[in-house]
Amino acid sequence: MLAKLYIEGGDSYYFLEDHEAAIANYRIAESYAEKANDIRLVGIAKIYMGGSQSFLGEFSTASQSLQEASKIFREAKDTFN
Repeated sequence: MLAKLYIEGGDSYYFLEDHEAAIANYRIAESYAEKANDIRLVGIAKIYMGGSQSFLGEFSTASQSLQEASKIFREAKDTFN
């Protein structure tokens, strides 16, 4: 699945501390996950995106991404994430 590939790519950039590239990959992952109707991967992309946004000091945007991820996981009854 392409969404998972882009999440992995985003993770690579995240650990290289290139958070702008990580966010770009997480956004692409989110788009592919939405097209595939994979709500879990949408949530994962959002939570990881929020982490990178936080590192860039974009705290209000990060908070919004994390809240959206939390809502997705609650609605999906996903207690793992």
